[in-house]
Amino acid sequence: MTQAAPGPITFWFDFGSPYAWLASTQMEVVARRCGRAVRWRAILLGVIFRTTGAVPLGEQRLRGDYARRDLGRLARRMGLPFTTATPPPGTSLALARVFHAIALTDAGLAARFAAEAFMATFAHGEALD
Repeated sequence: MTQAAPGPITFWFDFGSPYAWLASTQMEVVARRCGRAVRWRAILLGVIFRTTGAVPLGEQRLRGDYARRDLGRLARRMGLPFTTATPPPGTSLALARVFHAIALTDAGLAARFAAEAFMATFAHGEALD
């Protein structure tokens, strides 16, 4: 019996998450190494937080402070510039809508859109919302 080819890696992300941005820069490399494709899927962490009662890292005093230092360290280690938009991203709803509209006809273009939006936000500090 032959084994089916592995399916794509589904990468769930929120445009407002700097950790998602850092992960996004590695997804294609990891997928290639594993002989798989990447399926990009934008989500809204704000909805998840409201549904579960979770609190975003940025709103938690100690964990938020640590995360800000951690993000800078990770970005430096990965050779990426890192800054946050001023003000920081408020909602990623508009970006997620655009992403999914593009993905309906061209998944590759949607992935490139996501990568560029992440870069603009977290490498160049541009507010896109």
